[in-house]
Amino acid sequence: MEFLEYKAFVDELRTGHVVPSGDADLTRFSIETPDDTDNPRVQIHRLLFAPAALCGDVGEGVRVIETPAEQVPERLDALIHAARLPEVAIIPAGLWRTVMDLVAYELATDESWLDVDAEAALHVNTRDPLLLLPPDLHLLRTLASALLTAVQNTGGGEAAQDLSIVAPGSAMVFELDHRGAIRVQCANGNVADHLASVG
Repeated sequence: MEFLEYKAFVDELRTGHVVPSGDADLTRFSIETPDDTDNPRVQIHRLLFAPAALCGDVGEGVRVIETPAEQVPERLDALIHAARLPEVAIIPAGLWRTVMDLVAYELATDESWLDVDAEAALHVNTRDPLLLLPPDLHLLRTLASALLTAVQNTGGGEAAQDLSIVAPGSAMVFELDHRGAIRVQCANGNVADHLASVG
């Protein structure tokens, strides 16, 4: 587990056609498709795992898998494992401060989070990616659970607390919405089908 420098990491993500969009306040990641005659346009497969209340107008071509809010952290963990990514990075849509301030109470007694918390103090005013290797992946579920619980307990939350989960060199983006949903973008139809079946 380590925090990486944001700009260098984003440059590395571009090799998998994953690019940021937005502004200094709110940044999201998506798959950029090549658009030239030598490289036909890649189809992006989109999945939404969410409670019924968030499954309304989701846009054309989005496959919806209804998921109760309380199962979202476990589903996110299962999706990351099913994708078989060698490493993933968590990047907040806003600054880490907005996330850390929200989850501080929920994670105050979580032993596994203490190492992250000490290092995160140096990165609160950035959106530097938190890189997780397989032994650290449990921290993603820990953070997701704390984030969704804190939002529910405070009755609030904001888009700046959404989290993107990406992997260098991989044309795949996971996004945890603070309201209790997971959005997935994937450039491989077979992988998308496999992820849609993960329970």
